[in-house]
Amino acid sequence: LHNNRIQFVASNLGESLLKLRTLALTNNNLCELGDIDGLVTYEKLEYLTLIGNPITHKPQYRLCVIYKLPQVSPLFPQEISRAEREEAQKMFKGKKNAKKRAEL
Repeated sequence: LHNNRIQFVASNLGESLLKLRTLALTNNNLCELGDIDGLVTYEKLEYLTLIGNPITHKPQYRLCVIYKLPQVSPLFPQEISRAEREEAQKMFKGKKNAKKRAEL
């Protein structure tokens, strides 16, 4: 779905695409970290690329994607380390981090 000016991912699409494993959303118009919230309903999703979207310039982009989609191996230029996964959990998980999650 690259080059389609997509602005957000609807959560109800996951119900129709139950077996979707790979999703390329390159060069769209995903601007806010909340624009990808709908991807959490894609239970079989394993690979995701968001290159070329304004969202990739957000300071916490990488950690946010790792936190929201732990089953996914985002196609980043570099692999996700165990330390990054732990950092993402620390940064966003739990009651004390609810404000950070709300800002996403």
